[in-house]
Amino acid sequence: MDIKIKGKIKDWDVFYRNIIPQLKTFTFRGETVTTIDDIENEAIDAFLLNEEVEWSY
Repeated sequence: MDIKIKGKIKDWDVFYRNIIPQLKTFTFRGETVTTIDDIENEAIDAFLLNEEVEWSY
């Protein structure tokens, strides 16, 4: 069972170091990505734009 979380990325350093390595999926603006490189790219955009995202472990 996957754990899904919706919200905004508040602290980039914490999210990048502690959360991204554990993620299975990351959804931003309706696009779901699964590779680490794609997750990092989408996550930094979401953080800079201060938009809500969804991710799962």
